[in-house]
Amino acid sequence: MIAATMTLDASTATLGLRNVAVPRFDERLVPIALRAAAPSRLVLFVGAPPRPDVTALLAADGMRCLSLASPAAALDAARLARFDAVVLHAAALGAAQAHELARLRAALGCPLLVGAGPDDEADEIIALEQGADAWLPQPMAPRRLRAHLLALLRSHAPAPEVAADEPLRCRWRIDRVHNRLHGATPRPVALTEVQAALLQCLVDADGRVVPRARLAEALVPSHGHALQARSIDVYVHRLRSRLREAAAAGYELEAVRGRGYRLCAPADHAALAD
Repeated sequence: MIAATMTLDASTATLGLRNVAVPRFDERLVPIALRAAAPSRLVLFVGAPPRPDVTALLAADGMRCLSLASPAAALDAARLARFDAVVLHAAALGAAQAHELARLRAALGCPLLVGAGPDDEADEIIALEQGADAWLPQPMAPRRLRAHLLALLRSHAPAPEVAADEPLRCRWRIDRVHNRLHGATPRPVALTEVQAALLQCLVDADGRVVPRARLAEALVPSHGHALQARSIDVYVHRLRSRLREAAAAGYELEAVRGRGYRLCAPADHAALAD
C-alpha cells in the first residue's frame, strides 16, 4: 500500500506521488488538490508533517494527511476545505498560545489534538481550556496517535436519526416566499431567510431529530456555501430567540445532546427537562 500525503506550503503542493510546483500559496488551487484526493477522512497536521509510518498507519483506516506549516496557513485552509480532525504541534504556536488555539478551534470546527513535550503541563492545561479535545506528548507514538484520532472521530460522528414516538403533525406553516411563520401567533412572524430555511427543515422532520449536518445542508441555498456543523448552534440559538421574542406558541426547539435538534410539543420538552 502506498500512503498519500498532501503538503501545501509557500512554494510547493504535493499530492501523492505527483509534485506540482506553485510559485506562491494560491488559495484557488487548494480546493482542486483536495477534490483530487477525495479522502473519506482528512486529517490536518499543523506545525510538522506526519512521519511516513504514521501516514501509512492512518491510511489503513481510511485517513489521508494534509500538512501545513503554521496556524496561519491552517486558518486560510479552513475557509476552503472541511477537515475531520487536526493534529497541532504546540511548538508552531506563537507567544499568544491561548488566542491562537481559540481562533483555530472556532475556524476549523472539528476535533483538535495538541502535541507537545511530556513535561509541558502548563501548555496542556491551556490547550484543554481553550478547546483542545486531547493532548499527547511528543514524539507521538503512531499507534497511540491513531487510537486517539479514531476515538475523537467516533465521538464527533453524526448520530443516526431517531424517530419520535408519535408524529408531531406540526400546525406551523412557513411561507418561504415572504419568510413568514403562520400558525404560531395571531399575526405572521417575520423571519430571516436563514431562520425560515432552518425552521422549515425542522417542521418537515415531523418531530424527528435532525442532525446538525442535515441542517447545514438545508442552509446552503441561503448562504451559497457549506457551513460547519458547529455554526448551526448559533443559528438555532438566534431562531429560538426570535420565536420567544414573537411569543410563538405550540412547539419548542429542543437540543438533543450528541444528535441534533427537533421540534417538539411543550409537554414533551418539559418532560425531558425533568
